Amino acid sequence: MYKICIADDEAFVVKSIERRLALTGLPVRVVGVAGNGNEAFELYEKTGPDIFLVDVNMPQCDGLEFVERVRRIDENSKTRFIIISGYDDFAYVKKAIQAGVMDYIMKPIIQQEFQETMEKVCRAIREEQERLMDSRKEYWEDCPTERGAFRGTAVLLYQERLTDLLTESPGECKRIWRQDFPRDQWRMLHFQGSRNVLLLMGGMEMEEDRIRTVLEALSPWMSACASWIRADGQDMTELLRHLEGALNLRFWYGARQVFPADLDTLCWPKRNLEQLEIALDNLKEKRYEEILEDLFAEIFSKREYVPSLLEVHHSVMTIYAGVYMKYEMAIPGNLKEEFGMMALTNCRLQQDILEKWKQYGRILREKMRGQLNRDDVVERIRLYLEQHYQEEIGLAELSGEFFLAPGYMTKRFKEKLGMTIPQYLENYRMEKAKEYLSMTDWSISEIARIVGYSDANYFARSFRKVCRLSPREFRNGTKR
Repeated sequence: MYKICIADDEAFVVKSIERRLALTGLPVRVVGVAGNGNEAFELYEKTGPDIFLVDVNMPQCDGLEFVERVRRIDENSKTRFIIISGYDDFAYVKKAIQAGVMDYIMKPIIQQEFQETMEKVCRAIREEQERLMDSRKEYWEDCPTERGAFRGTAVLLYQERLTDLLTESPGECKRIWRQDFPRDQWRMLHFQGSRNVLLLMGGMEMEEDRIRTVLEALSPWMSACASWIRADGQDMTELLRHLEGALNLRFWYGARQVFPADLDTLCWPKRNLEQLEIALDNLKEKRYEEILEDLFAEIFSKREYVPSLLEVHHSVMTIYAGVYMKYEMAIPGNLKEEFGMMALTNCRLQQDILEKWKQYGRILREKMRGQLNRDDVVERIRLYLEQHYQEEIGLAELSGEFFLAPGYMTKRFKEKLGMTIPQYLENYRMEKAKEYLSMTDWSISEIARIVGYSDANYFARSFRKVCRLSPREFRNGTKR
């Protein structure tokens, strides 16, 4: 709720502004009204409002003088000032901007303009609050010291947009939060890439019933669920793995639950996912989706399997990453992120997980199809070699010419033509050399140079290797 003060010496204008504020539906509350500039300053010092609506024409000191006085005395003021005036004068507006006024509303006030202005100001305040919150956030990834032995209670909370809700929540919600998780007793750690989870680490004991009571008190604003564990010197990284596994039981039971993390070994029905890779290799969409559906049904067939959901997820992602590497394609950045902690916290429902698996498979399949459809590139490479055989051609130049990884390019070429690129180029050069030897009187050195060899001796050795004769023996034989 944003605090608003109004400074205007006309009571009917104040009433009009209050009525218009109520019509906006924004989370604002009028905390004070002033009738002149001096009262406005006293009100500012007393309430520290988020927004101050100020009339230009006020007794004792006008609106701009009041704003300039505040800015002069309190350089760090966070209050947004909005001038309300009947003056439609550019020089006056310019002066207001220089004084640090955020916006300028003309009388008579038009509700639509008033609404848009208030929305803009509230949005600016919220964004600044979020930036301040972000600057104070501690992230698990940035706190290696927290990954050692831990004594106390750890609570992992899940709620869609949890970090946003805590920022935007009303004062009562924040009061409950601060009361039950005071900062002097609890560390609050965020996770990169997820706004849906928070890890609370306290050096105190908290029972499951107490966690349930807190979540119930917060229920008017959020429907969070939590996993928790009490530790006595265990490694926090390992504890977090079990906390995350327990939190995944929300896919089984639903929200607003509290799950104790079990330190027993996480288990799931180990399966060989080789068939998934084979189905992807063969571009059999229906088959690989059937395999994923069977795996998904199996992991959710028993409650005790669900805490191992992240391990299963990582296994599927490993298959995808392996196929990318096999086809020498870059692994997408978002796929790499799936191997981290809290990778499933952006999924709300069970079905979201299966859809995520299928979607990554579809993207991979399309990229593979694009690679395999480049088989026609083998023909283009062959034509390029025949057109440029007289030049020095290396694999690096070819891969740059056709935007293909050298390994993948040579693999596809050999699969289609049964020989490597250097072998094909050498054979083609020898065929051209035969033509020149048969049809011209050019020297062997000249022919070697014409077909792409700078060293005549090396050309002669290559010719004998391919044709079983020296260039001179071949020429003599064709002229008998």
